[in-house]
Amino acid sequence: MERIEEKPKGATLALAESLPPEESELLGVAHKEKSRIRTARVLVIEDEKDVALSVMKRLKYAGFDVSVAGDGVAATAAAFQFQPDVVILDIGLPCGDGFEVANRLRENVVTAITPIIFLTARTSELDRQKAESLGAFAYMTKPFKSEELVSTIEEALGS
Repeated sequence: MERIEEKPKGATLALAESLPPEESELLGVAHKEKSRIRTARVLVIEDEKDVALSVMKRLKYAGFDVSVAGDGVAATAAAFQFQPDVVILDIGLPCGDGFEVANRLRENVVTAITPIIFLTARTSELDRQKAESLGAFAYMTKPFKSEELVSTIEEALGS
């Protein structure tokens, strides 16, 4: 995994830390225990069903609220509806590749600063550079360790 850049905590998370549980829930933030402020939403965009299912199960086990999209068109719609805190994005997708999806996410005010973690089989330096130019938080290659993915998500959330 290559970490691309530091990202500060999202405004909602920072605000939620200063509010009591009943008020932070109005922002869509549910308190859990002291170590975790709320259940973060993770959108997994992956066209290989077995990979998507495996990632989804591991992230749910880690306590995340997970949604999955299998192509570029569904990914954009899901991102705007689900409003994820982090996006896990494959590059090789039908109906628009991961770079196109990332570009659409960056152009929309709802998802413009959402951390994107590319999770792909592509290992070329050109792909890494393109991901970086789109503001990727991290670039991970398959095969990957699920613990490393969870750790990277937590870093992206500022946990």
